[in-house]
Amino acid sequence: MSWSHSSLEILVAPAGRGSTRLVEVYHGPHTIRERVDTDSMSAVRKFAKYIAEYLNLIQDDANFDDFFRWFYSTVTRAAEAADEKALQEAARHLAATATELPSNIIPGQGRPVELRELEPWPDPVDLKETLHQCARYIQKYVFCQPEEAETVALYLAWTYCFKHFEVAPILVVTSPTKRCGKTTLLRLILHVANRPIPAVNISPAGIYRVVDAFLPTLLIDEADTFLGRNPELTGIVNSGWMRDNAYTLRCDPETGEPRMFCT
Repeated sequence: MSWSHSSLEILVAPAGRGSTRLVEVYHGPHTIRERVDTDSMSAVRKFAKYIAEYLNLIQDDANFDDFFRWFYSTVTRAAEAADEKALQEAARHLAATATELPSNIIPGQGRPVELRELEPWPDPVDLKETLHQCARYIQKYVFCQPEEAETVALYLAWTYCFKHFEVAPILVVTSPTKRCGKTTLLRLILHVANRPIPAVNISPAGIYRVVDAFLPTLLIDEADTFLGRNPELTGIVNSGWMRDNAYTLRCDPETGEPRMFCT
């Protein structure tokens, strides 16, 4: 059986907790529903292989490569569209209920997490030139070697496409002594990184809950003052480097039900 773009319909649900989504594939009378980690190319490829074989859509590996490229592109675009729609609906709901919120917020009770997102440039840009501009921007305010500024620029670009990678590097900013510009560099990163959340101190629960909920670029200042003395916190930070193992288990304090949190 041959396949065409018009013969398949793919629907992807918004992201919930964790990184798996409900993916629905419709082909004639056939309907296939499966929870898939759409952030993992290998997981999407495995699901595409199952779809292709189950529906007898391909005849050889060359045809599968073409099918997979189309399938992966379609699934990721649908996932992004679903998330965008969910965010818009949440924003509309928040605006509709804003008048119901108390005007006198109680001091000392914190506030909701705020995400800063850059507005995309309206026209296509040259990635190489953009990275060079970013590196020059960093060197304008921080004294560092060119290769250090280029590393930070590459890391900032990575924060926008991390879903396409299986390994997550950690950018560690060090200096030979105090007051050498580490915090200044973090402030620059705060204005350029994707979905940044700054924190001068953070608990283990704060890390896995905020990462699971928002998938942010987490900027931890003064980490050397508390990270090394907290093995649990260090373990959670280190667990996030490989996608397959980036989970921690906790039990719901009320029901005792085990819950997985993505790190």
